[in-house]
Amino acid sequence: MIFDDFVSKLGKKYEKDFNLICDSSEYNNKKMLDLTLSIHQYIQASSEAIYYYFLKRKDENIEYDKRVNMENGTDVDISCSIAGYRINLEVKTPELFENTSKYKEGMIYGHLNHRYPDDMITKEDVDKEMKEIVSYFQGKADIEKMDDNKLKDYLVGCNEKVIPSDESAINVLLICLDSSTMGSFLSYILNEYTGLFSNNPFVPAKEYKKVDYIILSNCVEAHLDSKFKFNVWDASNYINFVIPNYNKKIINGKKDLLNNIFNDSFDDYCKKRTGIMCCEGNNLGDEFAFSNYLADDKNLCFCQNHEKRKY
Repeated sequence: MIFDDFVSKLGKKYEKDFNLICDSSEYNNKKMLDLTLSIHQYIQASSEAIYYYFLKRKDENIEYDKRVNMENGTDVDISCSIAGYRINLEVKTPELFENTSKYKEGMIYGHLNHRYPDDMITKEDVDKEMKEIVSYFQGKADIEKMDDNKLKDYLVGCNEKVIPSDESAINVLLICLDSSTMGSFLSYILNEYTGLFSNNPFVPAKEYKKVDYIILSNCVEAHLDSKFKFNVWDASNYINFVIPNYNKKIINGKKDLLNNIFNDSFDDYCKKRTGIMCCEGNNLGDEFAFSNYLADDKNLCFCQNHEKRKY
């Protein structure tokens, strides 16, 4: 079983942490955490479990696989009621590149941090430049495809599963990532050229107009590092960015509630963003900024350079 494989790799603490947090046999059996067919399916199911149990501590009547949009025929992963609000969450976890058939150990991989408008740089120009970089490494490097289309699929899919929120409902797309990929998704969302809230967004706002918030979490780290001293199945131990859909009116009551529930770090990141985004006067974007954010003392256990992590 894949769960046993992770226990073997990460140690008995991983299993002990699971038993302390994930204590509903009904939910565990329904989600078949121990019978998933692939590593990706397991990490997806685990991400749902981490946040299901996290929110269950706040709403004992929490529901999973909840039909919200009766016309759509599909369910949202989690639905709960907290402080008078009904919160509907769709949970998505992109497949780690290292777990795909395209990944080859020992190779150096590069990627674009986000799309650019065609009038700024064409796809042909990008491809040419990338090939020149790869050739410099004489077969020891390759290009990793961007995951921004996954973000688009997640937004459109979540939008289809929910109904427009009223004053007492909040629709949330929760994307669970490792620390490295979280920086990439942050760049897809916030970059000034084609980000979701730019003048030239790669996803039209109308395609996810029912999504009120996007939450990014680095909880996939639970399955990647055996040295964490905290309970790896507890969502409160990870970095959560509660990002409003700035194309909509921001309702402070909803934002404050989500910030409090998820122990939001996005506001803190935004305060530091300009200073940690630049290097020698050049704006290097959110992927670079987020890497610097993880190098801060309070986040150092998630530092992208594992050799510099402090637990």
